[in-house]
Amino acid sequence: MQRAIFVLLLGLIGCQAEPTQSSGPDPAATLNYTTTPSTHPAAKKAPALLTEESVEAAPADLPAVDFIRLERGPCFGNCPVFQATLLKNGELQLRERNQSMQRIQRTPTDFLKIARLLEQANVLRFASHYDPSNRKLCPNYRTDHPTTSISLRINGQSHSISHYHGCVGFTDEAALLKLEADLQQAMQLPFANES
Repeated sequence: MQRAIFVLLLGLIGCQAEPTQSSGPDPAATLNYTTTPSTHPAAKKAPALLTEESVEAAPADLPAVDFIRLERGPCFGNCPVFQATLLKNGELQLRERNQSMQRIQRTPTDFLKIARLLEQANVLRFASHYDPSNRKLCPNYRTDHPTTSISLRINGQSHSISHYHGCVGFTDEAALLKLEADLQQAMQLPFANES
């Protein structure tokens, strides 16, 4: 029964012509980016709708993820700076430093892989801020490092994690760094190996 409801909901969401505000915030609307057709080398052509095969492969207990956003801020040095939002329909909205936003179509199974990744990492267990202002969660810190932010809506609950990479020595540090790297790889970002 749960699988039938999951298939029905994903099918209805996939039938929308444009993502709505309920599918997750549009970076172009919130950050006033210009939008261009995707010419990015990482762009892939894929169907916009979830396929029956990908839904059948998804376990019934998979979390309901509406969107996932991964952002990386600047550092003192050469760090990739970007904002990448993956919507349920497989659309990746990618904005790199000094570039207009790219709309790249990923496969629907890419989105399902990320939902599984978030479930395995138990993403809701992470605190909302790991930065020097929170000495309990950031006992030691260094300057001039980037900040990575993860924002998502999972099972109807919004959650954000802001991680200043100068924070070291906190309990969930290794797990959070692994999640950030895994998300970059799963989103197939062209600079995933540069961070």
